[in-house]
Amino acid sequence: MKKNYMEEVIDFILRAGATTSAAFLAAGLLTTFLTAYGPTLGNNLILTGILVLFATPVARVSVSIFMFAAERNLLYTVITTIVLVNILIAIFIVPFVLHLWAP
Repeated sequence: MKKNYMEEVIDFILRAGATTSAAFLAAGLLTTFLTAYGPTLGNNLILTGILVLFATPVARVSVSIFMFAAERNLLYTVITTIVLVNILIAIFIVPFVLHLWAP
């Protein structure tokens, strides 16, 4: 089965995000345990890997919005925009609200 252009772009984004995140996480673990710079540099690399892992689905959904808009598919553009808003709320607003309610 042949993939269309949209599937290829999304496939690339997901693979690149997962691979980059894994590379940062592995580098962070190795740096933490094997070098004199230890925890400081290692923790920064690990946090970067986690940030890339969080950014991967955001990038995928964002690109999907533009691709659906380019295809003039209004229904999927609106649905995907709602999904992006939900993801951003879950990342940025929900933790803040939960922090305010914590004892």
